[in-house]
Amino acid sequence: FIVLEILRDRKKRDQMYHRLLLGMSCLDIVVSFFMAMSTWLAPSESDILWAVGTQTTCQIQAFMTQFAYSSLSYNLGLAIYYLLVVGHSKRDRQLHTIEVAAHCCSLL
Repeated sequence: FIVLEILRDRKKRDQMYHRLLLGMSCLDIVVSFFMAMSTWLAPSESDILWAVGTQTTCQIQAFMTQFAYSSLSYNLGLAIYYLLVVGHSKRDRQLHTIEVAAHCCSLL
């Protein structure tokens, strides 16, 4: 719902807060999908219940679930955003480098 709400509204897409929230929400959707796959993506020869995947699908799932830690980085970015906007009266246009850093740190 958050993703659709932000993508439909141009005004929200223009605000740094909503762009950070969008990035965090998209990552959460991807991570949730791979977590929901649970043991299905494990190699079928592994004797794990409901395992029907291959070694490659297992590695893809492991890689994608590591993005769960990216939500922590996005939360940090939002906290810094709030600190600068509320505590130091900064405007979105002054925080462009903070936004780029938040996205890069979260995805790398």
